[in-house]
Amino acid sequence: MAADPPGGLGPWQVVRPAANEIAEQIGMPPENLIQPEALRWLVWKPLPQINEQAVRARLSEHGVRHWQQDLLAARFAELLAAVPGPGDGSSA
Repeated sequence: MAADPPGGLGPWQVVRPAANEIAEQIGMPPENLIQPEALRWLVWKPLPQINEQAVRARLSEHGVRHWQQDLLAARFAELLAAVPGPGDGSSA
């Protein structure tokens, strides 16, 4: 089994269901809306800051088209911003 992503599973567990939900709403298979590889790069490589512009830039780097970004970026940014990360004061 592959190792957990560097940021943990939290980001993946919120972004992947959102992609599935948006794809269902528009009647498209999720893998046609966003390639799994692009989604992994979004959540596994930390963004310099979490906002819609940074999400769009990361998606664009991995070949996600503008119309796909229009459907996904704002929601992904909202979800990623809500995921606690390292250094968020949640130490044991």
